[in-house]
Amino acid sequence: MSYRLFAALELPCEICDALLPLQTGLKGALWRPRENLHMTLRYFGAMDEQRAADLDGELALVTVKPFDLQLKSVDWFGKADPKVVWAGVSADATALARLESLQSKCERAARTSGLGPDKRNFQPHVTLAYLRDAAMDSVASYCRGHQALQTETFQVTHFTLYSSWSRQGETNIYEALEHYPLV
Repeated sequence: MSYRLFAALELPCEICDALLPLQTGLKGALWRPRENLHMTLRYFGAMDEQRAADLDGELALVTVKPFDLQLKSVDWFGKADPKVVWAGVSADATALARLESLQSKCERAARTSGLGPDKRNFQPHVTLAYLRDAAMDSVASYCRGHQALQTETFQVTHFTLYSSWSRQGETNIYEALEHYPLV
């Protein structure tokens, strides 16, 4: 059996509820369903059952103290050719250091499990929509119109290993496989 895995922070229901009203008014946006809203720490990709078990064992060793986050403002990736609209993160220096430490330890778990390095720089965010043929001026206007986004602060007490799979013509389905407490 093959798995497509990633580690992420689950969002509390009230945070997802605060994001859903933003998901309108942008032509070319493929809005993410509520159940797919999360903050990716590390995408691991496809792997066999043994490597998945090794990765799970390494992730279970990750230790970071709980921390508080808030989602704030909206921006996009692909500056000249917009690809993704996302909500950003706001936190104090201690919380940001813990978030970066958690991401770094997920990266180390991947490497220890035999996976190659992640070639992307970590930019903490929650994807609101993937974009298809969205005009840059429309995306810029949409993001300017949502710069005031500021969710309630929420406590991060665990991170989750997800499996991702898809059915023909459907949005990817994310299944939580394991939760790892922050202590």
